Amino acid sequence: MQLNGRPLMVTFTGQPKPLEAFQVEIKTPDIAKVTAHFSMEGMEMGFNLYTFKKTAPDTWQARVTLPVCVTGRRDWTMHLNLDDAPVRVPFVTDL
Repeated sequence: MQLNGRPLMVTFTGQPKPLEAFQVEIKTPDIAKVTAHFSMEGMEMGFNLYTFKKTAPDTWQARVTLPVCVTGRRDWTMHLNLDDAPVRVPFVTDL
C-alpha cells in the first residue's frame, strides 16, 4: 500500500474479533500523527476514535476493541487519518 508515494504497512495482531482487544500497527515514514475510527457501510457504530502512539521510528500502534454488530455483520472499514491524509482499510472480523 502507498500513501502519497511512501510505503504504508497496516498490521493487525491476530484476526480481529468484536469485544476482544487487538493491536493495530502502522508503519510509514515521516508521519507526525495517526488516528483511526471504525465503521460499517451504512451503519453508525458509535464513537470509537483511536489515537496511535509512536513506538519506534516510522511505527505507530493502538489497542482497539470493536463493538458487536447487532445484525451479525462482520465487514468493517478502518478509517485511518495520517497527518490529515485519509486512508480506508476494509477488513472482515471472525465470529
